[in-house]
Amino acid sequence: MDMTSQAKKRNWRARLLTWSIVVFLALLILRTFVIRLYNVESISMEPTIHGDGEMVLVRFGAPKDLKRHDMVVIDRGEGGPPIVKRVGGLPGEALHLVDGDLFVDGTRAGKLGPPAPPVTLFDSDRMAIEECFVFRLQEDGVATPDFPWDLDTDNPDVLLRLNALSLQPGRETGMMRYASELRDSYIDGEGALKKGLNTVNDAAVAFEFRVVDVAPGARIRARLVEEGDTFEALVEIDAEGSGYSLRIERNPGEVLATSPITGGGLPSFGAEEPSGWLRLSLSNVDNRLVATLQDVATSEQLVRLQVDYDANRPYLGVGPNPGKVPVRSVASRVGVGGEALEMDLRRVEVMRDLFVIPVGDFGVQRSFVLGPSEYFLLGDNSSKSADSRLWGPIQASAIIGRPLRIALPLDRARPLK
Repeated sequence: MDMTSQAKKRNWRARLLTWSIVVFLALLILRTFVIRLYNVESISMEPTIHGDGEMVLVRFGAPKDLKRHDMVVIDRGEGGPPIVKRVGGLPGEALHLVDGDLFVDGTRAGKLGPPAPPVTLFDSDRMAIEECFVFRLQEDGVATPDFPWDLDTDNPDVLLRLNALSLQPGRETGMMRYASELRDSYIDGEGALKKGLNTVNDAAVAFEFRVVDVAPGARIRARLVEEGDTFEALVEIDAEGSGYSLRIERNPGEVLATSPITGGGLPSFGAEEPSGWLRLSLSNVDNRLVATLQDVATSEQLVRLQVDYDANRPYLGVGPNPGKVPVRSVASRVGVGGEALEMDLRRVEVMRDLFVIPVGDFGVQRSFVLGPSEYFLLGDNSSKSADSRLWGPIQASAIIGRPLRIALPLDRARPLK
């Protein structure tokens, strides 16, 4: 080997060594000062972060412009590992926890900005619908007004078919009802439902549907019940299948909001072929009702209705001697279905709002005012979380970073919200 070749080889090795050192130092600095993986074994943030050893990617540095419901990493200065929590209260706010809801300066937090991410209780993509919903199945493959539902469809994309063309308005057989109570339950990392102990106030339901045929009075319905109120989002279709509208009702007949649905890309309804898939959703969070209708294929939101109400009407019982003390809702609190139409259903979801257990000394018995650099932090799994309810607010200087995503295991990798 000549001297020139040897010199080139030495130079190449030197450059490789230099770059290796640079990359190593960059990764070391990145790990030490910017980004790092943390193993989470606490269940206080379930189901956002599963406490069975998920690895969370954390970006270090004092976050700027924190908003309510943002997730943060804090160091309480007690020698333990960093803690992940969610921001409930911002500097200068007066907080009060009442019946599972967070009030900020006397107003429900959900009315001051976007609500917290919902917690899934049921998802038909992962759970059997016949085990969680009650509905009346067809007998011998023949649909009748009393038995209009069919599980045995020929299309693998279809979860259920409702044949309710002869079902008159007001008949309940065209509705399938969620059979479980709405509690502070959640789905764990293995996909199992962990049942909670506390009844939650606020819920949401969503499902995808396509219309096969319509008769006069055709309606698609999404229902939520809270205390003495029944709220429904109703999609009404005319008999020709050429137009439709969305409205929100509080108890039968009390219209809170309504809107015709227009747009050039709307699917047509008729007997010749099914319509395109649509997604109807209804949420009731912090006494705010939101109903949406979305085109699944394009993700276009066709219509959105939002209406606030002051308080739920108390449920006082029935019979000759109804109770004088309001009690929780006793009916099935979630339902989906329709009448005077034939339609297919898929992807049914039931969700709940974050529910804060009233324990501790801060913001529970009375309103608590935060200082100019103080934050009030809460865990998503409120009944299993030690947070600002117990140890008070934290200083802004204790916030050391933001959790970005679940990095490991790979089959659970996801961004954090």
